Amino acid sequence: MMLKTPDKGDLRRIKKLYRAAFPRVERKPFHMILRQCKKGEAELFAAKTDSGDFAGLAVVVKNADIAMLDYFAVQPELRGQGVGSAALKTLMERYADRRFILEIEAVNVPCDNLEAREKRRRFYLNNGMTSAGFTAHVFFTDLEVLTAGKPVTFEEYRELYRSHLGEMALKKVSLNK
Repeated sequence: MMLKTPDKGDLRRIKKLYRAAFPRVERKPFHMILRQCKKGEAELFAAKTDSGDFAGLAVVVKNADIAMLDYFAVQPELRGQGVGSAALKTLMERYADRRFILEIEAVNVPCDNLEAREKRRRFYLNNGMTSAGFTAHVFFTDLEVLTAGKPVTFEEYRELYRSHLGEMALKKVSLNK
């Protein structure tokens, strides 16, 4: 599994997968992701198979010592074949010098897609992630934070949002009690 800076063809495939894999309410405007990349606040990757075929996307936002997997998706036809696990492992290795975290939709709240949420959670736990021990309400969604083993506090997580989205984000990120 390779993570590559996307070329123009990859960007078209990334945008298409991004729109298909994430609900509109959870998507940042794509130009915002590209701007964060240009400023060095984020990295956008095209996941490629060893033969060079487009397999998925990853967006990682970062600050001094935290890297958060903001978006991660695998092409539908490649799911269940180990592609996601290989890409996640590659990402965790790339950011081994930082605390690597990600967010998933909370499984402890009423919802109509509990089975999908639980499956997603199992995937990450089976691939080396552990719960950070807190759930946050971020904008309009309850999210559990997972870490690759190195602890992160809610305050550090919240600071990552502030550093990328500004002070207004602090009003939209709260700890679930």
